[in-house]
Amino acid sequence: MISQLNGTLLAVILGLVNPIILILIGMPWYFALAVTVGSVLLAQLAYVRYKWSLPTVYLINVAAIASVWMHGEALVQYRFADWVMDDLYHIRSGYYVNRPQLRKVLRDKEFVVDYVTNIDGYRIGAGQDPEVSAEQVDWLFLGDSYTQGAQVQFEQLYSTQLYHRFPSKIVLNTGVSGWGIHESLAFLKAEGERLGPSIVFLQVANFNDFMKVRERRASFTDWLMQESMLVRLALQSIKYTNPTNLPLGRWVEPFYATDEENRKFNVFYTPSSPEKDQDLRSFAKAIGEVNEQVRKIGAQLVLVQVPTKEQVSFTYLEEAVRQLHIDARKLDMSKPDSILKRLADSLKVRMVNLQPAFGAANTFPFYAYDEHLNEFGHGLAAEAIAQALTAWFGEDPIRMLSKSGHPDRYPTYNRKGDSILFQSFREGNSEILVADSSLTNEHRLTTDDIDESHPTRIPNSDSIIFTVGNASTGSTRLWISNSDGRNPTPLDTNSTHCSAIASASHDGRFIAYPQWTCGGPDGGQQLVLYDRKSGTTMQVHDLGDGVWRPMFSPSGRYVAYVARNNGQLDVYEFDLETKARRQLTSTPFDEWDPTYSPDGSYLAFSAKAHGNWDLFLLNLKTESMVQLTATRGDEWDATFAPDGSTLAFGAHYGLFRGIYSIRLPR
Repeated sequence: MISQLNGTLLAVILGLVNPIILILIGMPWYFALAVTVGSVLLAQLAYVRYKWSLPTVYLINVAAIASVWMHGEALVQYRFADWVMDDLYHIRSGYYVNRPQLRKVLRDKEFVVDYVTNIDGYRIGAGQDPEVSAEQVDWLFLGDSYTQGAQVQFEQLYSTQLYHRFPSKIVLNTGVSGWGIHESLAFLKAEGERLGPSIVFLQVANFNDFMKVRERRASFTDWLMQESMLVRLALQSIKYTNPTNLPLGRWVEPFYATDEENRKFNVFYTPSSPEKDQDLRSFAKAIGEVNEQVRKIGAQLVLVQVPTKEQVSFTYLEEAVRQLHIDARKLDMSKPDSILKRLADSLKVRMVNLQPAFGAANTFPFYAYDEHLNEFGHGLAAEAIAQALTAWFGEDPIRMLSKSGHPDRYPTYNRKGDSILFQSFREGNSEILVADSSLTNEHRLTTDDIDESHPTRIPNSDSIIFTVGNASTGSTRLWISNSDGRNPTPLDTNSTHCSAIASASHDGRFIAYPQWTCGGPDGGQQLVLYDRKSGTTMQVHDLGDGVWRPMFSPSGRYVAYVARNNGQLDVYEFDLETKARRQLTSTPFDEWDPTYSPDGSYLAFSAKAHGNWDLFLLNLKTESMVQLTATRGDEWDATFAPDGSTLAFGAHYGLFRGIYSIRLPR
């Protein structure tokens, strides 16, 4: 009797538990039912007929379920991976964020996109360093898939295009598909104070941000889909509708096919409902909380409103009205715009509504089937926001020259000013390149797996000089080659001598550079002057642990350089005629990268006056000093254009690195 009761209990437990577990791990209901029936029959046979103990039967059942899951996971991963939706996200603090260090290609009938993220999970360009982390920023962009822009390349994102208009600003795009106002608020609370932006841009989409406004938390099935390809394959068609299966073959939110749904969710639909009224109250409250949090971290809020296709195109509106049988007389297509405008005015925050720019455009800013912005739409958004920012704050004095997205540095003009020699990180190491003065037509001079860096031209010759080797090991040496990179030879044949970062005199005869015994330079280096005509060297500065960055004056009489004095890097100048040395700067902070103006009356250099490297200009006659930049980024490697009107320099602005220029004050 007890055996029969236990057998019945066993059947009931397995019959209830197994299908729940199997369905939770993503199995279809019919497969879960078949496995459950089979497991119950086998368990009954093992327990009743073969007298296995209950713990043994339960243990074997657990092992069987685990085996089914693992084999299914392996089968999907190795044979059916192409059937599974791309896994771009993971759950953090209950909401989705981008997975870090992704390198995926997203394909759709309307676009092919390289989707790359850095170590923090933020989108970057294919040429950018994924190991560079986002620290403090100037402009923080929050939003959903319209800001994430997975339908366009990183370089086409409105936030990236906006950065190119204001390149001295550290810009961070944190957009994630599916984010509502509450997810943006949660991110702002978690990361806003650390990032310390001066402006927070909150993107609001009329498409879906006005409906179902509530705080959403990731569910258990969301977690399972994140961890298991098998579960993702099983549930993706249930949790995510394919647009081709929708009534119009595309997403048309917030338009619905019934009067009840439009009353509940459609912000354009004038008849209302308790649900819609509550959503609008929740929306206003959430925007207010975002503004409060933005003010708390000392920033300004700017609302960016993205219209729907139906607001921009009568054709798409007519299609939605006709096929969903909506009474057009009940629609107010400007309603969300007026709601957000009143809210922005009441909160005293700035706002950019993209609808006027989109409506006036000759090219449609959305994809035909996908509901998101195309490349042209992102460009329109960037232009509209840029115009507003320029009106509010003025233009950025800094201009970005680099086009590739790679971390370019150490620019040097030729004498005519129509080309720039520079270094760039390509295919895993530093290479030497040359381009026109706008860096639009570049040509590689080196194409190997050795680091070549710090290039500079040797005047009155067809030669360049550059550093070769790994700087982190202190084993670099100087090499000279033709201006096209051919016939490279070491400057010094003594293999015990290491050197780096050279400068050539105006006539090309002398080369100044720091030199040390290989294995250093911790043991100290000396600044030497090499006479290419006689082959002899002369010591300019005694051995020290910080003698770097020599630069000849235009006349050839002086060499400026940095040297450490009492733990501080200052700028010095050596007179080649009198052999006298004078200290040009004596500040409580480090200086670096001195360079003379074409007329020799000014010296530009980098200085770490406020925790980061900024550009300064020293008048050599009056000894007065002017700070040229005051950004959160780092500016180095300055070089004057031949006409003396601008400085080109290398800089790091957050996730963006490259060569920039700034016009000098007159």
